[in-house]
Amino acid sequence: MSNSRKVGIFFILFLFLGLTQVLLAAPNPPKLFDFDFDKSSFLLPDSTKDSTRTKKIYVPPLSQDTQGDPFSSGSLREPSPLSGLAMPDNFKFRIELDSSRQFYNVYERFGLFSKSPVSRISLEDFQRMQDARLRREYSYQKSKETDAKGFSGGKGGLLDGLDSLSINLPESIAKILGSNTIDIQLTGALTLDFGGRWQRIDNPQIPVRQQRNGAPYFDQRIQLGLTGKIGDKININTDWDTKPTFQFENVFNQGYSGYEHDIIQQIQFGNVSLSTSNSLITGGQNLFGIGTKLRFGKLWVNTIFSSVRGTAESIKVQNGAQGKPFELRADDYEPDRHFFLSHFFRENYEQSLKTAPIVTSGVNITRVEIYVTNRNNNTQTLRNIAGFMDLGEQNPYRESNPNLQPIQAGAPASNTANGLFENLKNNADTRNPDLLHQTMQNQFSLQQGTDYELLRGSRKLNENEYFLQPQLGYITLLQPLRNDEIVCVSYEYTYLGKVYKVGELTEDYQNFTDDKVLHLKMLSPSTIRTDLPTWDLMMKNIYSLQANQIEQENFQLRVIYRDDRTGIDNPSLHEGKNTANIPLVQLFGLDRLNPNLDPQPDGNFDFMDGITINRDIGRVIFPVLEPFGEHLNELFNPATEVQFIDKYVFKELYEGTQADAKLRRDKSKFFIKGSYQGQGGSEILLPGINIARNSVVVRAGNTILQEGTDYTVDYQFGRVRILNQSIESN
Repeated sequence: MSNSRKVGIFFILFLFLGLTQVLLAAPNPPKLFDFDFDKSSFLLPDSTKDSTRTKKIYVPPLSQDTQGDPFSSGSLREPSPLSGLAMPDNFKFRIELDSSRQFYNVYERFGLFSKSPVSRISLEDFQRMQDARLRREYSYQKSKETDAKGFSGGKGGLLDGLDSLSINLPESIAKILGSNTIDIQLTGALTLDFGGRWQRIDNPQIPVRQQRNGAPYFDQRIQLGLTGKIGDKININTDWDTKPTFQFENVFNQGYSGYEHDIIQQIQFGNVSLSTSNSLITGGQNLFGIGTKLRFGKLWVNTIFSSVRGTAESIKVQNGAQGKPFELRADDYEPDRHFFLSHFFRENYEQSLKTAPIVTSGVNITRVEIYVTNRNNNTQTLRNIAGFMDLGEQNPYRESNPNLQPIQAGAPASNTANGLFENLKNNADTRNPDLLHQTMQNQFSLQQGTDYELLRGSRKLNENEYFLQPQLGYITLLQPLRNDEIVCVSYEYTYLGKVYKVGELTEDYQNFTDDKVLHLKMLSPSTIRTDLPTWDLMMKNIYSLQANQIEQENFQLRVIYRDDRTGIDNPSLHEGKNTANIPLVQLFGLDRLNPNLDPQPDGNFDFMDGITINRDIGRVIFPVLEPFGEHLNELFNPATEVQFIDKYVFKELYEGTQADAKLRRDKSKFFIKGSYQGQGGSEILLPGINIARNSVVVRAGNTILQEGTDYTVDYQFGRVRILNQSIESN
């Protein structure tokens, strides 16, 4: 046989064997797809192991040849000697369904020839691989769109690619949620400020230490908004700001909404609201907790467990004038704001008011300087001060201390009431803040925190930051103190025609350098001590109405005793020889005059500005020091009415802290109730600003008015404006 014939026969045999192999390997199954990969990889759940673990399936790039089954293991296959060479155009990577309909076969071919043995993957693994590939391609496409938009162009943003995510859930969970789709929209901003603030003031009238000051500045703010849905039934709504104007601006609300035929119609968690369709049970808007709405046929059940983050208040307007009721418990006195300047003024307080409206104290305070802990970084009145508890006291706490001798018992408050001020003045070490503690301990036998306090860099209050009662000798701070803040004063006054001074005033230290220590009278130490005389200097007979500019017209106030046994508010006590059937407003000294200011009780509150009320700042003032304690105790006979003393007298209110007194609900049965009236007009002022939206309800009689038609509400500034003139006239 010739050589050409041998070559022809060999070629025909080779072609026949190749076609036979192709037909046996793939008997024309349904073709899913035929594609070329370019650097792809998938995260495929490992069905043979724990469901939380995954194995990575690598698909070789076209520019690299490999050996082995591409889906047989979780590791990258070893490269063949052909690695690095470009794949020919006839290379195909093909996946086909097996004839058994249970597996997919994977082929790698060069034309009609197989590159490697056929690989098999199960239907479940293949579906998971496809889902992973589609998610990756989708995220990649969204990322490209985000990069094209940039961070500041149109709706583009860093998180725009995460607005929707499709997941596969078990059928049981998908039925509960309604679908297997998660749709989340995330917005927000992060702001960081770095800098510094330094200033220099070349003013010779300002101490050198205060001419230069400054500090680095750092500030941050995070604003985050998250809205979305999980399935068709779960809603997510979060709006968070690290620096909100008011706490209720931070919204956190997660909800579940069922279908019409479901028993569970609604579940809310976070900021919830309670709406009712009747006027007997009022709803709430600013609540935080969990609420459910269930349906059993035609029966609806609404439940809610929450804490109230706001208060519901009502305002009554008659003839165009606005009225507001108030109710205060006996233990609601205003702490850490009102202080007697000395025990001398406290001891003469009640006696001076027995002839009201004329105050017969004989006192007139002409000047006062108040220094407090500097929380505002104020540098204009920066001073080092030392406050002494016994300074100016004729009955000092350390009466046996030789450094306080001589003591003038019964003398008015002054620097000469005892020898402490003179001894401090003659000791130069008391002016040095670094030597003060050692000097006080070794030479004066005084203890820090008890007898004195050293305050470096204190701040002097401006005249618009406090109120002074010059005849009764007490001050009112317009801003409350913190528990660790110190208050020290110096003042000058006249008493029965003579001038007295306590502490050092401006003319005494005007030639001092700014690092020298000033000697002042301490009213409030850095720690609360109920066993020290300073505890009695804090007044506990003043109550705040939470309003300003109180008018006498239509002002009403009464004191009642709430009887737990009967549940009735009694305006008088029914027991006691000196207390039975006498109005409580009269027993506590708030009713001593008639409308003509004659000394004859008429059952009404005596509106005396500066004595029983401070109308400018809205404070009710009892003309007795301890109205529900010692004053009430003196009205009972200790020999025959001990049971009434144990029942009514609230000594714990004045002997301990206010927090401890509030726990004594068995004694806190007295209430201060009344109402005051504001100015008239078409605009009604609400008690607060930034009020929660849709929380204002306006009624004319029993008719509920419509917002936008009958009235408008400015929620930011707390104002209601009546639009319907016919309602306003009524």
